[in-house]
Amino acid sequence: MAKNMFSLKKNIANIVTVSNAVFGIASIFFTIAGNYSYAAILIFLAIALDILDGEIARGLNITSELGSQLDSLSDLVTFGVATAVLAYVFIFKTSLLGAVVSATLVLCGIYRLARFNVLTKQKTFTGLPIPAMAAIVSSIVIAGNIISQELMAIFFILLSYLMVSKTTYPIVKHMRVKERKLFFVFGFIVVLFVFAFGAAFTLSAVFVYYALLGWVVSRKQ
Repeated sequence: MAKNMFSLKKNIANIVTVSNAVFGIASIFFTIAGNYSYAAILIFLAIALDILDGEIARGLNITSELGSQLDSLSDLVTFGVATAVLAYVFIFKTSLLGAVVSATLVLCGIYRLARFNVLTKQKTFTGLPIPAMAAIVSSIVIAGNIISQELMAIFFILLSYLMVSKTTYPIVKHMRVKERKLFFVFGFIVVLFVFAFGAAFTLSAVFVYYALLGWVVSRKQ
């Protein structure tokens, strides 16, 4: 019994990580079935699991190379493939333009994940994290009000570029107290402004703010 408990403790972070991939696969099935909001919500739940597995691994001191590889592969399934499929079907209505844009999201996501794996631990992210890209796409789906496929294509190509760029993005827990306060204050102002003009895109505004923040800051450095 004690041995089984020890084994469970050793693998609990990996179980959470694989659950991320399970949610991603389920999201693809929901997209195919036409349940787009459920597909988007599953991606958000997977983001929560992606955050949780790392905290569990560090908290229990059970980090491992296997866990790192499982994390990247699960992220690829959920935040790369499932997100691209959702964008292709819901936003681009399976058009040729959508196929090109969605494939670009996946390919740039693969590069972003591979680069993350070989970089040493840093206090900032290099390139837009792929979960942030997935959150933006999913929040647009939940809003359900697509401006135009052409504008969405331009925006998603920009997101793809930001993922593979050397733009730096803050890791909130590593920010200094003053920087963290400014980050949240400006974010709150942006969200209120967007909410005033259209509540549907409020959730999207949170993640778009983060995506553009790094790009703007890096231009000033």
